[in-house]
Amino acid sequence: MPSLSRLNKDFISSLLLSQNKISEETETQKSNNDIETYVVSDDEDADAYNSKLSKRKAVEVGEKLLKERIMFYYELHYVLYHIHGFSIILLVNYILDTSVFASPETMTTTRFKNDPSAKDWSLCEKCEIIVPPRSWHCDTCNVCILKRDHHCMFAGNCIGYNNHRHFLVFLLYFFIGTTYAFFYNSYYLWIVNGSLFLQWITPLKMIFPMFMFMFNTSNEIHLLLYMLILIGAIFTGVLMVYHGRLIVKNATAHEKNKGAYDLGLNKNLKIVFGDNWLSCILWPFAKSTLPEIYWNAAESQKSK
Repeated sequence: MPSLSRLNKDFISSLLLSQNKISEETETQKSNNDIETYVVSDDEDADAYNSKLSKRKAVEVGEKLLKERIMFYYELHYVLYHIHGFSIILLVNYILDTSVFASPETMTTTRFKNDPSAKDWSLCEKCEIIVPPRSWHCDTCNVCILKRDHHCMFAGNCIGYNNHRHFLVFLLYFFIGTTYAFFYNSYYLWIVNGSLFLQWITPLKMIFPMFMFMFNTSNEIHLLLYMLILIGAIFTGVLMVYHGRLIVKNATAHEKNKGAYDLGLNKNLKIVFGDNWLSCILWPFAKSTLPEIYWNAAESQKSK
């Protein structure tokens, strides 16, 4: 069985050959029409001339649609297959973010009723268990999460001590993907098809998307996808900056004193990503053991 890459190349080649064939037939038809017009122009009435003109316009429209279809299939079957292959890493991070630590028991303290005489542990009135420091109760998950940052509605799970790194890497690759798609589609819209999109009504369509329903063209779909990509890039970029400022201080969104557990940049990154944090960012399956929890040591260092 031939490879997918070979099939894509054969498919693109067949489309290009069909385009060349249509172009040759169009040129031949134009030359025949010119000769025929020169010979029978005296006997030809207006209806016949309009009929030939409409056929010629139909051929031009068909040729334009074929070019757009070739560009679409080329991007779908060739560009996406070869250039966007790294997006599988984003998918893997998303799966790990939502599945690996989805069980609440792996993210919470052991449900003991008795205090193990650990310092600074507290009682959660909702769970009725003893929880360690930096534990927060999630009303959605109905469980206490160690080093809980927030409940992510996209992941459908709490972001805590065990899966914080997968959430951050997911954000990173999502931001890279949307940024790349933004520049790629900017070139397609404003340079390749600038005559269609560089109009005075385009900014109004982007600010007020309801204007798109007034124009029944396929161009509105391209513009709508472009806006969604732009919004995704801005949204993930803001989240990257916000959470990046938190992890460099070893803080969470719930903590009021953001510098209470700051141990320095290197140790703070290891607390989130583990001892092999660089490999963890590049590949989610990389083995990166999280360090032991020593919140008290962090507090004592800040108090000195």
